[in-house]
Amino acid sequence: MKKGFQVMTPQYMRQFQCTGSACEDTCCGGWAISVEKEAYKRYQKVKDKELQMSIKENIIRVKKDATEYYYAVMKQNEEGYCNFLTVEKLCSLQSKLGEAALCQTCSEYPRVYNQVDGRIEISSKLSCPETARLALLNPNPMEFDVVEMDLDRGTLASNIVNTNKGELSSAFWDIRIFVISLIQNRSYLLKERLMILGLFCSKLDELIGHGNFSSIGPLIQQFNFQIEQRLFHNVLNIQSDSVHVSIKLLKEMTEYRSRSKMFHARYNTIFEQTFEGLNLHNGTEEEIVGLYKDGLGNVYEPFLESHGYIMENFVVNYVFEGMFLYEKEKTALQQYIRLISIYSTIKFHMVGVGKYNGNMTPENALVIIQSYSRTTEHNRKFLNWLVDRLEKTEMNLVALMAIMIMN
Repeated sequence: MKKGFQVMTPQYMRQFQCTGSACEDTCCGGWAISVEKEAYKRYQKVKDKELQMSIKENIIRVKKDATEYYYAVMKQNEEGYCNFLTVEKLCSLQSKLGEAALCQTCSEYPRVYNQVDGRIEISSKLSCPETARLALLNPNPMEFDVVEMDLDRGTLASNIVNTNKGELSSAFWDIRIFVISLIQNRSYLLKERLMILGLFCSKLDELIGHGNFSSIGPLIQQFNFQIEQRLFHNVLNIQSDSVHVSIKLLKEMTEYRSRSKMFHARYNTIFEQTFEGLNLHNGTEEEIVGLYKDGLGNVYEPFLESHGYIMENFVVNYVFEGMFLYEKEKTALQQYIRLISIYSTIKFHMVGVGKYNGNMTPENALVIIQSYSRTTEHNRKFLNWLVDRLEKTEMNLVALMAIMIMN
């Protein structure tokens, strides 16, 4: 049963429609597809004999740690695709039973539902090529609307914030507005905005650690003043020649992700072009650093000058969709480390692919972000590994993030 909700959503989501069999990728493979209890029981009542047999063989009950929403899983073939996916890239369950028969995972993807003070927020994972296209290729700053929308009562929010509960939660809107406004402040280079964000996250952690929540508002006011008056120039003008540190860490992150059992064919192409473009398989450290610096200066940075909105939109969507700085059991700095790790790895691929192809285009950037998101965003284990790996370095973490951003 559907109910009317007040919904906050990025404007690009109001344009989104699944492209179905015309999609250049598929959401029906490459990751586990969970089935909620209600859908599982509904599938058991299907009358069609052929489909009934297929359901019995391909929807498998979860025997350990099952929940209401993780009650069963779709069986996949040897290539990692759902067995209900047809050669026409359509779902046989949907074709025979209608869209309403889809389980919650399939019906909601790529949408992400969060809830703030009872109001639903809908955004998207950029692992979907169509939402990635809509979100990233708009040269204007990402904007948000509040609209009335009918949603299923059973819609599950990934994150819930009540600003009347908890001293950090009471600062939710001030923090979110500050972060998004900072990322969209085009009077600074994007790498400068990210550097300032790191300083803010570090200061925010200090306040939270001392239980000094009442000072969050004044901290934001102080940062806004310093941003407006351009008082961060001493920090932003720091030059670092530690590009080899970035390359070593980013190569390690990329190789770790490539070993995943859920490795994605589209991302595989990006991976190989990156390694060939930077000669990462066979080059000496000096050769790799030289190729990277050339790609950074002659491919990536010129691309950002004309198409910097793509990476800006990526970061803003990440902040909104993931409720940045409000993830449970992760400090502000840890959440920032994860963001910069993902951002820097995407930049790393853009430099490598740009060197491989001789240039970087918006279309190539779109494929890099979408395919990397496809292999990363849904893998909590890998996301946690990113933070753990960087925290184990012996360098100051804010300084390390600066190196990864600037190089």
